[in-house]
Amino acid sequence: MRFFKILTISITLIFFCAFLYFLFAVVLPDIKNAPLIAYIYLILIFATVIIALVYHFKSYHFYRNKDNVNLSKKLSKMLWAGAISFYCLLLSIAGLGGYDLLIYRIGYMSWRELLFVGGFLCIGSFGILEISILKKRIKKLKEASQAKDDIESIGNSTL
Repeated sequence: MRFFKILTISITLIFFCAFLYFLFAVVLPDIKNAPLIAYIYLILIFATVIIALVYHFKSYHFYRNKDNVNLSKKLSKMLWAGAISFYCLLLSIAGLGGYDLLIYRIGYMSWRELLFVGGFLCIGSFGILEISILKKRIKKLKEASQAKDDIESIGNSTL
């Protein structure tokens, strides 16, 4: 399970670096001619990728051994929503790219375009899968901790 978290953090960092390169190399030199929707996408991508990175770093401690996990630390709902929105944004970019390929370029698709759409689709799906696996893991860890506390309290209780 740690492998999934490390892979997801790595993919998110790579995406963030690629986004910064795209921002500084392509968008900023010609910023006056960009449409409003480009600004909205840039702000959404920047905000959600930062929230997703914070989410991944704060949730990494839930992948430790069961004995070492500190369940008193809770993840903010904003971090959950931000990470999910980041991966949903990637899935929507893949969907828009796939729609464009199917409608306008059906006979003229290159492997790079398919790789682009497939990459976003895989990264978005993988991220949402990792978030749902972590949610289930936290629930199981809380149930196991509660059961352990209940068993320990049986011997200590007095009637």
